[in-house]
Amino acid sequence: VAMNYLNQHAGDGHYMAINALATLTNHITAKSTIGPADLTPLAMMGAEYVGIAVRAESPLKTGKDVLDQLKKDPSSLSVAVGTALGNATHLSFVLSMKAGGVDIRKLKTVVFGSGGDSMTALLGGHVDMAASAPSAMLSQVQAGKLRIIVIGAPARLGGELAKIPTWKELGVNSAFDLWRGLAGPKGMTRSQVQFWDAALGALVKTDEWKKELADNQVENIYKNSAETALQWKAEYEEVKGVLLELGLAK
Repeated sequence: VAMNYLNQHAGDGHYMAINALATLTNHITAKSTIGPADLTPLAMMGAEYVGIAVRAESPLKTGKDVLDQLKKDPSSLSVAVGTALGNATHLSFVLSMKAGGVDIRKLKTVVFGSGGDSMTALLGGHVDMAASAPSAMLSQVQAGKLRIIVIGAPARLGGELAKIPTWKELGVNSAFDLWRGLAGPKGMTRSQVQFWDAALGALVKTDEWKKELADNQVENIYKNSAETALQWKAEYEEVKGVLLELGLAK
């Protein structure tokens, strides 16, 4: 709905929308007729990364334990994800498993209505692990009920997440952003894009913006319009390949 509205204002640099990976995946899976070519990429603003959580008493202690078991039997562990197959959370988990040598077509994935519902299912013992942004897990981790055993970030995060190893530390070449960005309508002029490059580039350097990100466990991954366009293009092809393998692409 937001992207359809945005494109009712083609060429108007006063309109923009917050967007995410769903801009790409919804087009690939035919949930939307609007794809990257129908928008003007403006910026990447921030990202979370998907962690794998288990119950405190789980025998799974590390990401390596998960990989070792799933390589032997891909359906032997169930993983909860929020909202939909093929979304950013699901894809982050699947891409990590694929990079680790797991047959992703046989993974046992259980979809819940939200990240919070996934945590509830995990706490209740209905699934073996859950994939989610850490912000949905931290309260239960702090209460000693869950453990985050690995995270799909390019490097260790800060603050309360600093002790959690990345997939890359375990020898798995996988890192995937749950990014949030800004898109404009199609047909924006070069001068309009340059205006937003300057304005947003200044915004992300402010103390207020940095505090907002830190308070919400969001990493600053700012990229300007040209850099964002390159990421959209690369991710579209990467994600399309995985969704085709899973039978989710149209």
